[in-house]
Amino acid sequence: MAFRNRPSTSSYSICLGAAGFLMRRFDFPTAPVIIGMTLGPLAETQFRRAMTISNGDWSVFYTHKLSLTLLRLAFTVIYGELGFPPPLTRGLFVLSRSVGILAHAWEQSQQTERNKGPLPREWLWAYTGTPARPFPEGDDTGE
Repeated sequence: MAFRNRPSTSSYSICLGAAGFLMRRFDFPTAPVIIGMTLGPLAETQFRRAMTISNGDWSVFYTHKLSLTLLRLAFTVIYGELGFPPPLTRGLFVLSRSVGILAHAWEQSQQTERNKGPLPREWLWAYTGTPARPFPEGDDTGE
């Protein structure tokens, strides 16, 4: 019995069943297709929303740290699935991560306040021991 008793729904089900059979027959993974069909419309809606909020500016996808990290992760997975050797895939990910770290350091150096670090400035270690001794002028042997 077809859903809502419509012929188009039953033909749609038959086509999907045939596609599933062919995918099983030729060892094509079905899980990514099901996930793609499920999450595709949601991703498309959210993409449209992001483009509307940013007035069509694509930089929203690579100027925020979270979105840039997710893009890097996606590209790394794609490189790995395309058959690149694992060391090359890891190297590409590390290279993209280091570029992100350098970009963040450049942004922080351009600000007028202190660079953001893991600890507040008042928690940083400061040396309070004896002052440094002057080195004697002369050769390197210490005589």
